[in-house]
Amino acid sequence: MNNKRNLSGQSIIIAILSTLVVALLALLLFNRLMEKKSPALTSNDFSDSAVKSASQETSATQSSLNVTEFDLTTKTFTGNFGKLTLKNITTITETHDDDVKKDAYLKLDFSLTNTSAGDLSAQDVFYALILQQDEGIFEKAERLEPIDRDDYVEFSLDEMATHLTVAVKPNTTIEGFIIYDLESNTKPVQFSVTNGEKVFEFNR
Repeated sequence: MNNKRNLSGQSIIIAILSTLVVALLALLLFNRLMEKKSPALTSNDFSDSAVKSASQETSATQSSLNVTEFDLTTKTFTGNFGKLTLKNITTITETHDDDVKKDAYLKLDFSLTNTSAGDLSAQDVFYALILQQDEGIFEKAERLEPIDRDDYVEFSLDEMATHLTVAVKPNTTIEGFIIYDLESNTKPVQFSVTNGEKVFEFNR
């Protein structure tokens, strides 16, 4: 009886070990196949000299723009890019079906004159401006963001007519508009330049 039990126990151990060996071999074979399919990554794949994305290139252009002067009477910003004039500032209130929640937006009609040596886009120039609303004593002011390009159709406006991404040639003036999503429909909008200096405030 003892011999039979020993043989039975040994058989179980051998079966377990065989199963483990087969599983390890299968795992090694799988890893080999994956290594053949996926090319090995090198340090160049993560270096700064790798090809830059479109967003990185845009950020470099935006950061080189700066505003040096502001005329409150004409609401004209002057900088190394040329002149940006806010021709009209209006608010848009969107009322939902329940007539309770109302979303507010700010529409800026502008003209942009490029006096620099290269092409320019209004979208980059507006990045040099900071629009924000003070939410209160204990709340940090939030920088306002433009609405998405696909959202202009909700206001029955053609996104192409904004001329935000048009390449403005040197010594050329264009007109267009941009819409910002407001945090509040009651708080004033503060216009500041990239160095943080507030130049004027818009109240509804």
